[in-house]
Amino acid sequence: MASTDKATLRTLFKHKRSMLSTEAQQELDNRLLQQFRSLPLPGNVQYIMGFMPMQKFREPNVLLLIQDIRKRCPELQLAFPRVRKDSIEMDALLVTADTSYILSSWGIQEPEADPVLEPSAIDMIFIPLLAFDDKGYRVGYGKGVYDTFLQRCRPDVFKIGISYFGPVPEISDTYPGDIPLDVCITPDKIHTFNPSTAS
Repeated sequence: MASTDKATLRTLFKHKRSMLSTEAQQELDNRLLQQFRSLPLPGNVQYIMGFMPMQKFREPNVLLLIQDIRKRCPELQLAFPRVRKDSIEMDALLVTADTSYILSSWGIQEPEADPVLEPSAIDMIFIPLLAFDDKGYRVGYGKGVYDTFLQRCRPDVFKIGISYFGPVPEISDTYPGDIPLDVCITPDKIHTFNPSTAS
């Protein structure tokens, strides 16, 4: 595939995911989990941020990966995002087994009311995407929510993408505000863009 703009890739990969059967998606999720288990994690991780996958868009089940890392590192604290009303700004809210969730206007399960975690405290973050390229740049849903949030995180926060599909060679319309992933996990391999962050 030649280098392609974000809008084209967004449409293409939404369609590719929509064609997956439930059985195929579950198999891919299990393969993603196996790949994740082989990923060297950065040291001294205390706070991780995940997200609730949207089944209507057939997003990979990142909750399997989060459950796995919490079993390996039970002392970790977990946060989920909540987008501010009428804004593209979002906050990271610490969650526990007792956390209540509400459905946002975007159709995403978000924490209802929990302590807010400063973005600078986050050590590792799972970032949703539709597509990514060989340099680690990603195509999201076009709102800019994560691009804006990542600007508030530490430069060394470990950024993980997960995708059912491999990379495209190049996203043609990246801009200086785009922040690349450190790694992206696919069912067949882990794509590394910044090896030093996982050493």
